[in-house]
Parts: sequence; C-alpha cells; structure tokens
Amino acid sequence: MASKRMFDKAIIDTDKFADMPLTTKALYFLLGMEADDKGFVSPRRVMRAQGGTEDDLKILIAKGYVIYFESGVIVITDWHRNNWLDTRRIKETEFLNELSLLSISDERYVLKSDKTCSASAQHPLSIRSASAKQPKNEKPPKPLIQACLANAKQMLSENRIEQYRTEENSIEQKRTEQKKDDEMENEIEKSKTFEDEFRELWDLYPPKKRNMQDCFMHYKVHRKKFSFEEVKSGLIHLNDYIAKKQPEMQYVKNSFTWFSKAGWTDVFDLNEKKPKYQKVEPTPDWLNGTQQTSSSDIEAVKRINEMKKKFGVGLHEP
Repeated sequence: MASKRMFDKAIIDTDKFADMPLTTKALYFLLGMEADDKGFVSPRRVMRAQGGTEDDLKILIAKGYVIYFESGVIVITDWHRNNWLDTRRIKETEFLNELSLLSISDERYVLKSDKTCSASAQHPLSIRSASAKQPKNEKPPKPLIQACLANAKQMLSENRIEQYRTEENSIEQKRTEQKKDDEMENEIEKSKTFEDEFRELWDLYPPKKRNMQDCFMHYKVHRKKFSFEEVKSGLIHLNDYIAKKQPEMQYVKNSFTWFSKAGWTDVFDLNEKKPKYQKVEPTPDWLNGTQQTSSSDIEAVKRINEMKKKFGVGLHEP
C-alpha cells in the first residue's frame, strides 16, 4: 500500500467544503491519509487513534464526501480524483463486498443499487442493506426522515454558529483597530499640548539652558505624574530664589538636571535670616589683672625667688 496520499484542490477549495467545521475538515484529511489503495477505511479506528466525533462523520456523509456501508466501513467518494496510483503497485482492498456495490462515474464512487436516494443509502443511521433496491413508490421510513432532518438542523446550526463567530471576530478586530487609531490620535494631541507647555517653560527658565530636546523628553515622562501648573509654579519659585538670594550661577541647576530630576519639587527658603545673638560671658579677673594675690601665692613666689637667686636666675615680683 502506498504511503503517500494526495488531495485535489478543486474539491477542497469550494464553499461546500469551507462551510464545514474545522474538526470535520480535519477528519476528512485523516480518513484520506489512512485509506487503502482503493479509498476504503474504518472511520471509527481513525477516530479512536486520531480524534473526531460521530457528528463530524455524519456531516461528511450528508455532504457526500464519503459513502457509508452497513459493515461500518466508508469509502472516499472522490478518491480517484484525489489520487492517481500506478496499477502495478496498487494493493487490492480487503473490502471486496463493498467494492462490488460501487461503480465509478466521472472519477467518483457511486452506489450501483441506489443513485436516487444517496443520502438514505449513505447515512449511518439508515439500517438497511446497501444492495437492496427500494421501490419507486415506497416512501422512506419516518425514523430515517427524522434522522436526516435532525442532521440537517444540526449542520445548519453549526454553520450559523461558525458564521456568527466569524462576524463577531471581524467586529472585534475593527473595534481594536479603531481603538488603536484613537489612542494614536490622542498621543499626537497630547504631544502637541506638551510641546506648547514646554516652550512656555523654556522661555521662563534662567540662562543656564542646554539640551532642549532631551529636556522635552524628560518633561513628557514627568508630565504623566505632575501637572503643568506644578512644574510652572516650581520654575517661578526658582526664579524668585535667584532674584532674592542672588546665588552664584554655578550652584543653580542647569535645565537638563532640573527637568530630568524634577527640580520643581525643590524647596527654597526665601525669608531673610535674622542674626543670631550670642550670650556674652564676663571676663575673668585674672585676665583683666584685677585679681588680688593671696598670701599663699606670695609665699610661693618668695620660695621661687630664693631658688632662682641661689642658682642665678631672674627673680619674680610677688
């Protein structure tokens, strides 16, 4: 059996195929990959191994992509359109009874016994032999009609849900794009407003100006936290400090430092400082020379003079 399979784009590139749920499409490809060289495969074996549901299989049967047999086997309807195999390498199928019930018309499998009511012959819920001929005037049994109607309603409901999801995603995408456009416009308007505010502040700043563009970028960052009035008030406060205190300009922040470090939060003391009065201590008597000499001091001076006289050193007056 060949290990490679093909799919005709003319079959899958149709509205009929596109309207099916994604899981149904996946099951169709899996069945085509697992089928033998004649297009026969057991769907339940594939669904147990790879995934898929009975509803997906019913949709494929109802849309005519596969033909279901009472034995539980299916055949890919467009097998000969999808795959062209060398007759010398084809491995014969083991489902010969089912193959005998089919004929090939326009490279498609069709049932020999019943071409007029393919849905009833192919539907897994119809419990009848595929080879049994149905009289022309005989009506399909009511359970079969109810099953077909239920299957059709389910397919219609799934298609509507899929269409609703597609429309909802499209609306959500448009809303997202509109939101991005609005945010971009707001950013542009804010940038223009920030630029006007910064020019006003730049004109008020003291002579120490530099890096205007960098200062503007820092201002935009701080602008998210501080209002324009706060920044302007801080700049006026700095100018008042310079006017009253007249500090050396080397101690005044330049514009880049002021805008990057949020200089408007600095606090300056503009009040004049009062001189501090110091407590005057009285001058000691010994410093003024008014201190009286005690008798013990006189005796000590005399002893010192005697010793100096003895050793020939200058004398002190008592």
